[in-house]
Amino acid sequence: MASSHSQEEMPEMTWLEADMTKLREVFPSGGFDVVIDKAAMDALMCDEGDVWSPSDAVIEQAAAMCNGIASVLQSGGAFLQISFAQPHFRKRFLLGEGQEAPVSSVYDWSYSCHKIGSQSPAALGSCKTASKAEH
Repeated sequence: MASSHSQEEMPEMTWLEADMTKLREVFPSGGFDVVIDKAAMDALMCDEGDVWSPSDAVIEQAAAMCNGIASVLQSGGAFLQISFAQPHFRKRFLLGEGQEAPVSSVYDWSYSCHKIGSQSPAALGSCKTASKAEH
């Protein structure tokens, strides 16, 4: 993305390429009030194999991504995830392993799902939001 936009065209923006599973190494703790994931977790899931029983590597990468997001979000911040995956397949990753409630004690955020777009299966998208709990 950075290569398609130049500093000259958008001088107010800083373009950065980084590993989404290592956000803590790049950004300060609590440095963002909003984090948006537009299919980044979907990219991690390409190697998941069985959607009902993903590989350990996929589970670890999703956890690293969510841990990093939780770290860089300020208290009261929001994490928005836009995905074409069915919500029940992403919920376990967004809450953390073993979490069932709409509030994750693993990442200190609450979970809700909002469907957007057409209701036909081919065009169904979902937007998952998680707000970091106030301390």
